[in-house]
Amino acid sequence: MKNPTANVSILGDSRAFDTYYTNPSYRERYGYGATFPHLLQRQALQCSQPTYDVVHIPEHFRGGTVENNILRLALTDPTVVVLCDGIWETLVHKDWFIEWANEQIRSHSTHSPETLDLSYSSRRLAELFVANKLSVSPAKYAVKQHRIISYFRRRRRQCVWMSLPMPPREHLNRLHYAGNYRCIPEWDECLKAINGAMAPIVSAYGATWFDLQDLVLNHGGFGKALIDQWHFSASFHAGIAAELGRLLPSLIAQNHVSADHVSRKFLLSREPEEEPLALYGSDSVVARWRDENPDASIDAILVDSPSSRDALDISMLPLAEAATISTRCILALEPEKLTPAVESKLLATLPPNTIILYPDELKPLANPAANDRAVHGKLQ
Repeated sequence: MKNPTANVSILGDSRAFDTYYTNPSYRERYGYGATFPHLLQRQALQCSQPTYDVVHIPEHFRGGTVENNILRLALTDPTVVVLCDGIWETLVHKDWFIEWANEQIRSHSTHSPETLDLSYSSRRLAELFVANKLSVSPAKYAVKQHRIISYFRRRRRQCVWMSLPMPPREHLNRLHYAGNYRCIPEWDECLKAINGAMAPIVSAYGATWFDLQDLVLNHGGFGKALIDQWHFSASFHAGIAAELGRLLPSLIAQNHVSADHVSRKFLLSREPEEEPLALYGSDSVVARWRDENPDASIDAILVDSPSSRDALDISMLPLAEAATISTRCILALEPEKLTPAVESKLLATLPPNTIILYPDELKPLANPAANDRAVHGKLQ
């Protein structure tokens, strides 16, 4: 048996793990051997000529920063990244409303003729969440996931995002046995909002939308697929593994990176050293970056249209001709201006052996401490 040529790296919350969280209320318990990461790896390696292995990184979202998530994924050199996440951001609770209400009172003028509406209900809580008014919101969640997807798509790796299944109110009467926690009646609307925020990002980057809602319905419904409000049954784990096993061979073939692909040099933050760069940014930003980095090797400057930059005495290449570029690394000097659609379009224009980097990815990795565990580490 030859060694697999690709890694499929699964970044999963507790749904990708065994039933360590259960209590006597649960009718089903299983070990790690029943989980979809383990089943997927087993079926991949049982092939006579395996083409991929599976790396499972558990419990990442509640305990780590986005930087930590990217770092742990990058260390596995993934051809495909699978993201199973988003539940904790949907579990809206009163503390978030109190925080929002305090800010409304603080910013509301005492002399205003209008009365401030601070009425509270589960319906109001869901509406504020869907409208991105709370400190945790679909939009903020999408920003974090966008960073992960962009990071690996710019390095020519594929991403799979698992959508959130949306149980109806009747499913176990919204009761989550672990912690004896009851989701709000409108919880399905919060789940839908996360899916809605992620859909355009997944689509723009040509990533893969793994539809867990459809898979649940095809599996016989929520009563068969979930053992509580969001954890998977053993049979549903098997169903997920089977569906991923069906999708992955073509994704790996389409996103194959050679052993000497330049992305392998820049999976972690590092200086370019002798690697030539092509710069992409406004005139002033390009000039400033070159002044600050006089020793950098610059092959060309990508320009949206012909301009006065000929005075910079370096090769100018219009974006319309980007497919002809020989430089392997494009440095996007103003990433905040690159929407997912624009960034994806640029990637599609460039040769497949060319990647896009951001300036902070040429510096030592920043992995700041955060209070993710304090915020999301327990049910409210």
